[in-house]
Amino acid sequence: MKKYIIKRIWQMFVVLFLVSVFCFSLVRFIPGDPIKAIFGEVQYTEEEYQELRSELGLDKPYVEQYFIWIVKFCQGDFGVSYTFNRPVRDLIIQRAPITLYLTTISLLISIALGICAGVFTAVKRGKPSDTIITLLANTTHCVPNFWLALLLVFLFSVSLGWLPSYGFAWPSEGILISFKTCLLPIICFSLGPIAGITRQTRSCMLEVIRQDYMRTAKAKGLKRNTVIFQHGLRNALIPLITFMGMYVSTLLGGSAIIEQVFSIPGMGSLLMTSVSARDFPVIQACVLLMATFSIVINLIVDILYGYIDPRIRLS
Repeated sequence: MKKYIIKRIWQMFVVLFLVSVFCFSLVRFIPGDPIKAIFGEVQYTEEEYQELRSELGLDKPYVEQYFIWIVKFCQGDFGVSYTFNRPVRDLIIQRAPITLYLTTISLLISIALGICAGVFTAVKRGKPSDTIITLLANTTHCVPNFWLALLLVFLFSVSLGWLPSYGFAWPSEGILISFKTCLLPIICFSLGPIAGITRQTRSCMLEVIRQDYMRTAKAKGLKRNTVIFQHGLRNALIPLITFMGMYVSTLLGGSAIIEQVFSIPGMGSLLMTSVSARDFPVIQACVLLMATFSIVINLIVDILYGYIDPRIRLS
């Protein structure tokens, strides 16, 4: 098992290196000049332009810029934001917990409801309840997050006035206000993953239910729940865990749009603002940290494979 984990960790560092190179390179292809974006409409001379460009290190060769950035990044120095004129690390420390809070709650809700719904529809295959839940899951899975967010804002904030349409509050600021500000974003984050996990769980369970060991367990007189959850669900977990690991990246990626719609001061909205302002240090740090988080989740998924199915770590 140790060799298996070491191999996956080594692969993780290789992927992170490639992501950092692509991230640093692609940021340079964003249309517009970051120096001009910093000056905005303020009049400046060519000397001021070159002085600021030199101060930010943008006049150095590309390779030198990359190595300076990656060495500082590994030391915890993410640079200074062009737009906010603050250390990028401070901005991320301030905003990342909000995104992680919303996505973690959404993921836990999605896993719990998705697995329960998937197992239920597999057991009730062909019955009206299976048809209704499967139809709802297929329909919900096709709905774009931004459209759902706008629809919920229009319905519950504009029309009914029950919930606020923007902002974020921690539970320490008041349970009720926190619940009201987080409810709509969490619904937007959760509905797609719930639908996807439901469909995947149903598919995996239907394959497992047909296996000989399931019929043997039933023939032994084991309780139905024992057969379904201990024998069926456990053997259906491997493709399901892969699917859930993929949804972590989806939630992080979708956070940018949802946080913009609800004006939530998280990492997603910070990234969107930075792209518009050509704020290279913030974009690079946000993208690489999100990629790191996704890769670590995939590493955890790979390690879980080895514990769930010993054949994987032995191979």
